[in-house]
Amino acid sequence: MPIRPPKMAFSNDDLVELEWVFASVCEALEANQERQDEEAKACIRRRLFMLACNNGMSDPASLRDHLDRRFARSNRHRVHTPY
Repeated sequence: MPIRPPKMAFSNDDLVELEWVFASVCEALEANQERQDEEAKACIRRRLFMLACNNGMSDPASLRDHLDRRFARSNRHRVHTPY
C-alpha cells in the first residue's frame, strides 16, 4: 500500500465535518461527566487534526468513535485533584 502524504489543507466541508466530530466528542464526554477543561478540549482537537492529516481518516463517524474511545479511556485513568 502506498504511503499517503499528509493532508495539508481542508475544504470548508471538511472543516464543518471536523467541527461536528469535535463537538460530538466533547458532548459525549460531558454527558458521561468526564472532565472537559480547555486543556482537554485542545488535546481532543489536536488529536482530531492529527488523525485527519496524517492517518488519512476521513469518515466523521470513525473519527468520532476513535476519539470517544481514546478520551473516555484516558479520563477514566486520570487522577482527579480538587481545586
